[in-house]
Amino acid sequence: MDSFSNIWFFDARSKEALEQDFKVLGQTAGVGEGLKDVKNFLARTKENWLCIFDNADDPQVHLHEFIPSCNHGNVIITSRNREVSQMASPNCDIDLNDLDADSCIQLLLQQA
Repeated sequence: MDSFSNIWFFDARSKEALEQDFKVLGQTAGVGEGLKDVKNFLARTKENWLCIFDNADDPQVHLHEFIPSCNHGNVIITSRNREVSQMASPNCDIDLNDLDADSCIQLLLQQA
């Protein structure tokens, strides 16, 4: 956790949940409440931040709408939807199969 300047956790189960989490981040950071405001904030923030998009299982939720366009920062997406791996950089997706909650937490903390 010391590797990142900020870690933001987003509920990616639905577009509405993501929009709400982005709104809260925008309010907290004082950058505005809109999706575009928060994406611009992340793109401008040159620190080594981490965004975790959790439970991105719904193929109707288009995560690319929420990920900032920049060459810095880090993104972790957890999903049971294999198509989400197409968003990853080459060789940067990990298929974990079935893990219990404790194993998931331990793996995430080791990799972070």
